[in-house]
Amino acid sequence: MNLGARHVDTAATGYGERAPLPEQLASAPVVQKPYTLEVVENALGKLQQAGVR
Repeated sequence: MNLGARHVDTAATGYGERAPLPEQLASAPVVQKPYTLEVVENALGKLQQAGVR
């Protein structure tokens, strides 16, 4: 997601698998399948709490 001049990352994975993320993405929220509205909202809330606007 690109929010203006800031670049924000959220990772999405397959069913039950989680590939290692690069070190620079270690703090990015991870959403796993099956994607639900609640899980996606939670990930976006974490970005908001981190100060991403």
